[in-house]
Amino acid sequence: MQESSTQMSSGENQWLSNLSYWENQKESSKMSVSYDAGKYSFWYEPIYVAQTSAPLYDERFIGYGLTRNTQIYEMYLDGWSFKILNNIFLVHWDSKIGAVRVH
Repeated sequence: MQESSTQMSSGENQWLSNLSYWENQKESSKMSVSYDAGKYSFWYEPIYVAQTSAPLYDERFIGYGLTRNTQIYEMYLDGWSFKILNNIFLVHWDSKIGAVRVH
């Protein structure tokens, strides 16, 4: 049986980003594409920056799981590719801990 996104750790959801490879890249004073994220996987759920032409996030998804990866899947089907930038990173709190969505 295949695991749902809610059962996967962030490492499994973000492995395509290959962050250990990113950490070992040579530093540069200019931002540029460091490498491609690799072959798409449905469970890929990166935190990303995109142009305003990216498909909008579907707000019908509530809580944790099947959120960003659904948007990424739509982007993949539309022909978007995913690149890892050299001098940019983002840190976020784990959304599984105490995550409550208030309407």
